[in-house]
Amino acid sequence: MDLDEDRETMGLLGHTHQNGIYKRYVQPFLAELVGTTLFLYVATMSHTISGLSPLAQGFVFVVLVGSLGHISGAHFNPAVTLAALLCGAIRIIPAVTYVGAQVTGAVLGAALCRGSMKNTSYISIGGGALRVYTNESYTNESVSHQQQFVVDSGNAVVVEMMLTTLLILCILMTAIDTKGKTLVAPLTIGFAIGAGAFAGSSTTGGAMNPVRAFGPAVAFTTFDDTVWDNHWIYWVGPFSGSILAAIIYRLFLAHDDRRLLFKKIN
Repeated sequence: MDLDEDRETMGLLGHTHQNGIYKRYVQPFLAELVGTTLFLYVATMSHTISGLSPLAQGFVFVVLVGSLGHISGAHFNPAVTLAALLCGAIRIIPAVTYVGAQVTGAVLGAALCRGSMKNTSYISIGGGALRVYTNESYTNESVSHQQQFVVDSGNAVVVEMMLTTLLILCILMTAIDTKGKTLVAPLTIGFAIGAGAFAGSSTTGGAMNPVRAFGPAVAFTTFDDTVWDNHWIYWVGPFSGSILAAIIYRLFLAHDDRRLLFKKIN
């Protein structure tokens, strides 16, 4: 997850001078694009299996982090990139390119899902899109089919914020922190995604990732434009959780090189 440190280490070995721009910017961009595309494809396609989508999302994230993490840090999520930026694990220009890759990959992954099944089947799973059903927009009858509760928009923001905080803290402590980095980081991150998706399944769907909601919404909008109702929640909630997790990490939980408080206290 800590891109700059990996690149600096490679530079000491003399490897970044060869194809430096490609390795520093292009290759990580492509890794984020490919990884996000594959993640969204699995996440949307797994909606055909009732109740098991969180497992599929957790499993595929383990695979993607393990296989692409050494190239880009395996963010695949603008909320993760924001936290990494706030914690000094990535610089602003790569961060912007990462978000561009993630948004593009999310749309591609959702579009591939649409192209993988007949329209009737695609519509039956709602395009794999996530929604928040609020009192202002939906009746209880319309929600029962989706196995989701009617919630206030404020409740939904809190759900996404708290689940994203869990995910981001897991990433910061196991994949970015100087002392906390561990070889089992892909597993812990995958478990965090699966747990969050399960926990949020009856309210928001447990996105924890703005582009997880954005890509399927773009692909499904030609069939049902109400998919954009309350879509802002999937940006405000995860970004709020990302900022909260970064604050907790930088103030209290980070190793000395990144912690802002109590550096001299043993």
